[in-house]
Amino acid sequence: MICGKCNCEKKNIHISNSYQTNNGVINVINIPALKCDCETTVPQFVLMEIQTYFEKSHKAGIHQIQFEDI
Repeated sequence: MICGKCNCEKKNIHISNSYQTNNGVINVINIPALKCDCETTVPQFVLMEIQTYFEKSHKAGIHQIQFEDI
C-alpha cells in the first residue's frame, strides 16, 4: 500500500503502547500498525478491539498483555 501523503510504501510493523484506564495502566505489546516515512498509524479495527478489552477488563494496577491475547 502506498501512502497518500509522502508516496512511500507503508510497511506492517508491531508497536507497544500504554493506556490509562479507570483502574490503572495497561501496557499492550505487539499491536499491529502501518508505518511510512511520514507517520505510524494503528488501524481503526485494532483500536476498537483494544477499547472493547478495556471495557470488559476490571483489572487494577499495572498490567502488560500482548495484542494477540485480546
